[in-house]
Amino acid sequence: MKISFLEKNGSDDKLILVFPGWSCGRELYDDFHFDGWDIAIVENYEDAGLDISPLAQYSTIYLFAWSLGVFMASIADFKGLITSAFALNGTEMPANDEHGISVSIFKKTADSLTPASLLKFRRRMAGSANVFNELFKQAHNDDETGLLKRQLFSILEWQEEKPRFALPWRKVFLSENDAIFPFENLRRFWEEKRGENNIDIVNLEGAHFFPMEEIIRISIPDTKKLSERFTGAKSSYDSQAIAQKKLALCLCELLKESGLKKGCDLLEVGSGTGLLTKELVKEFSPNILDLVDISDVKPEIADVPFSFYQADAEEWIATTTKSYDAVVSSATIQWFINLPLFIKNVAGRLNNEGIFGFSTFLPGNLEELDPLRPTPLHYHSQSEITEWMMQYFDNIAISTSVFKLNFKSPGELLRHLKETGVAGSAPKAKIALSKIREISTLTFHCICVTGVKKKSK
Repeated sequence: MKISFLEKNGSDDKLILVFPGWSCGRELYDDFHFDGWDIAIVENYEDAGLDISPLAQYSTIYLFAWSLGVFMASIADFKGLITSAFALNGTEMPANDEHGISVSIFKKTADSLTPASLLKFRRRMAGSANVFNELFKQAHNDDETGLLKRQLFSILEWQEEKPRFALPWRKVFLSENDAIFPFENLRRFWEEKRGENNIDIVNLEGAHFFPMEEIIRISIPDTKKLSERFTGAKSSYDSQAIAQKKLALCLCELLKESGLKKGCDLLEVGSGTGLLTKELVKEFSPNILDLVDISDVKPEIADVPFSFYQADAEEWIATTTKSYDAVVSSATIQWFINLPLFIKNVAGRLNNEGIFGFSTFLPGNLEELDPLRPTPLHYHSQSEITEWMMQYFDNIAISTSVFKLNFKSPGELLRHLKETGVAGSAPKAKIALSKIREISTLTFHCICVTGVKKKSK
């Protein structure tokens, strides 16, 4: 295998890495562009080895694998460099009667592969004549087909011989009309794997081929759109943000219990309209108050000086030289692309025995909406959050809660989503009123966490 770059945007910290399906190459991905991200593809599946040295410069790597690319990604030793991984219509056991393509069909495909049979395979993969004619009808000569045949036989061998390396699978997308991998086998594999990992499973209407560009766009939060949505909701946010108010109050109580003193130097990440900010001012009377938010909405706090920075908080915390007694954030970090790195960077900005406190949402949050959205937002589990915090913080305190909001009508529920900016959790979502009539309740799964920075050894 070999890593080839499709686009470099001058980014030195964020990379999208694509493992394509067998028999498909860069022709499907050459026109990809995602602001702020470099893009690379893994080619040449005839070799199981992968030189990962080109990845060393990146602090955040999102891996997207399709079809047999899922297996190829699983046998590559990335040495912990992958931030999040996403799978499309593939498993780590590609030739398997219960978890992949049946062994007999896989072997028959390899044994009898010719340029003509390859075209038939690609037609089934495409799902429709239009997609086939647009993307997959290119004929392969005997040499190219021979190479692809050898790849299939190699994959059969590697499946038995090669170890699987743990990848941080966050979300898998499975097409219900897949004519290559049986849908039930796909689902069985990922359901079993989900039992030991925090993995979201999203069903798609479509064929084995599904545009990877769309998968990427609904998997990476669009910070510009998030800013626009929350800015648009600023006039109604405080009156509607019931869950967010509960989280702010919970976090303040936990901060008091953690020993945060009055007159501290304090940074709030994701200050928004100031639900948490006002509580922090009342409880802790900070000597220095810095606020960072991706939108230009500033809290209205009478007679309290503060400095406001409109910025992507993950990037800001990584580059600032300022230090604080406490860094706090409420109902914000669920949007971050690299939470472990953010936690590490926060620790680097805290004074000795400084406190980090935050609230966010857990898996299952707003689960009533999951069937109606293109893809739910991925929420990190309590165990993941605890593991990341324990690397840099002691005296970790955690409070979890589950509560419900009831609505009198679908219209009232939809207004609540719009007026709190929550619709941002479903990029391009247009939830029809007719599809939401049966939903009268939203369930919130919440967590508040505080920790004290570990003493330097």
